[in-house]
Amino acid sequence: MHMELPFPAETLDDLIKLALVTLPVGLPISTRDVLDAVRDVMPGLDVSDAEIVDKIVRLASGWTMALEFDHAA
Repeated sequence: MHMELPFPAETLDDLIKLALVTLPVGLPISTRDVLDAVRDVMPGLDVSDAEIVDKIVRLASGWTMALEFDHAA
């Protein structure tokens, strides 16, 4: 699934939050979808996939969202 974000974000955390709230409510959040969306919007970002996934987990957990860890697939 390719995720289209409605508008750009200024920071990595803001971008991840935007990606999380853009996804359908009640479904597990795909770490691959969010990671791909971040890389599409910020292709030159000098942060590892592991660091981005860590931020996804931290932010999604704070909102009690279910995660699907499919980024390594």
